Amino acid sequence: HQSLVWEIGIVASLAVVVGVWLGPALLAALVNRWGSRIPWNVNEWVGALTFRRIGRAALWQVGLWVFDGLMVWACLSGLSASARLGDGDLLALTIAAFALSWLAGFLAFFLPAGLGLREMGLTYLLTTQAGVSPEGAAATAVLTRAAIVSSELVCVGFGLLLRPREDKHNTMEDLPTNEVVSDQTKDSPG
Repeated sequence: HQSLVWEIGIVASLAVVVGVWLGPALLAALVNRWGSRIPWNVNEWVGALTFRRIGRAALWQVGLWVFDGLMVWACLSGLSASARLGDGDLLALTIAAFALSWLAGFLAFFLPAGLGLREMGLTYLLTTQAGVSPEGAAATAVLTRAAIVSSELVCVGFGLLLRPREDKHNTMEDLPTNEVVSDQTKDSPG
C-alpha cells in the first residue's frame, strides 16, 4: 500500500517539475488564446514569470506541504488515531498524503479551494495507507482544513493592518485594460 503513495508522489513531483519548466510558455499560450476576455492586461504579468520565479514558488509550496504534513502527523498524535505513530515511515506518509490530497484540490478547479475533495483524499490515504481509523482520519482532515483556513484569515488580517493607507494602485480598477479607448468614449460623460 505504501508503495502506491510513493509512486503517486513521484509522478506528482515530476508533474510539478514539468509544470515549473513549461509554466511560462503554457501560460503565455493560454493568455494569447483567451487573454482578451480578461478585464485587465495580463501580458505584463506573464512576461514577469520566469523559470526562476516559478521554481522558487514551487519550492515554497513543497515547503508548505512538508510543514502541513507535519501538522497532520501532530494532529494524528494528538488524537491517538493510529497505532503506528512510532513508525518512522508514518511521518513521510502523512507528508505525502497531505501533498497529494492538496494537489488534487488544485487540479479540481471546479471546486472552490478543492473543498471536500482534499478532505476526502486525505481521509482515504490516511485510512488505506497509514492504517488510521476512518473517524480519526476524517477528524484529522477537518482539523487540518480548519487550521489552514484560520491561519490564512490571520495572515489576511495582518495584511490589512499593515497595508499602506494611501496606495494609488490598490484596486483592480487602476490596472490597465485590454480595451481600446477611442476619443469618443474618453470625452463622453459617464
